[in-house]
Amino acid sequence: MIATYLDFDGTLADTTLVHVYAYYARHAGRRVEMAMRLAKLAAMTPAYMALDKVSRLAFARRLYSHYEGLSRDRLEALAPALDREVLQPREHKHAASFLAGCKAKGPIVLVTGAADFCVAPFAKRYGFDAVIATRLEYRDGRATGRIIPPEVFGPNKAKLIRDHAAAHGIDLAASSAYTDSISDLPMMDVVGRPGVINPDAALQRAARDYHWQILTL
Repeated sequence: MIATYLDFDGTLADTTLVHVYAYYARHAGRRVEMAMRLAKLAAMTPAYMALDKVSRLAFARRLYSHYEGLSRDRLEALAPALDREVLQPREHKHAASFLAGCKAKGPIVLVTGAADFCVAPFAKRYGFDAVIATRLEYRDGRATGRIIPPEVFGPNKAKLIRDHAAAHGIDLAASSAYTDSISDLPMMDVVGRPGVINPDAALQRAARDYHWQILTL
């Protein structure tokens, strides 16, 4: 059995972790809390974007620390609205037809640093067979601002794909993986048919060097 492993942000939609948190900050409840969360995010975003170019994992840890104090129930309850208002409008134009083609070949698996609750509606809409996503730590029903290991970034993505394949009888040598970022290069190494979608400059150079499939959705 073959599978297709896909990143989310940038690959299937023009979204980032910042887009998602900004939505939750705007719906944090009380106006004072909302204003404080948005102001803090605005002040830190330039530094976070610079950090993202150095380490995607370090960037994610900093960004997810902003979730501290938000209730799990509210994060999950707002996910369908987040999907409608933020994710769907930013989905790449040909993502639906591309995913349908992938699903016709075998299981499709979302492997993303995005939080599990925020991509759940997207995954359900397109019939993903499994979702490997970031899980937040909660205490007394509220986010602590920490990520539960293993963190779904960089080399961990490769390990998680191997673990999933072993558990489900997937032939990785015949399977595919798609991403947009050079930070996900390790996940390309574990499949026999790597591909890139709307790649950043560094990943596009690697794709050309290794003769990988290059797509624009």
